[in-house]
Amino acid sequence: MSFGQWFSGHWIGWFGLNMIIVIALILLLYKLFHPRQTTSPDNRDARDSLAILERRLVEGKVSQEEYQNIRNILCR
Repeated sequence: MSFGQWFSGHWIGWFGLNMIIVIALILLLYKLFHPRQTTSPDNRDARDSLAILERRLVEGKVSQEEYQNIRNILCR
């Protein structure tokens, strides 16, 4: 086997291995530095609190004035 045959046959394998490593590194960096677009806990808590407040208004447990005051506090 001459050097030319060895290089031409194994070059494709090394190139493929290097490409897999480069793609894995790119994906890893993307996962580490890309901000997640999930809802923050503060927004979720405010939505849950508003849903509870609206339910209490419908059930007559709070007045319209109390509802507005609490809603203004939650939506700040």
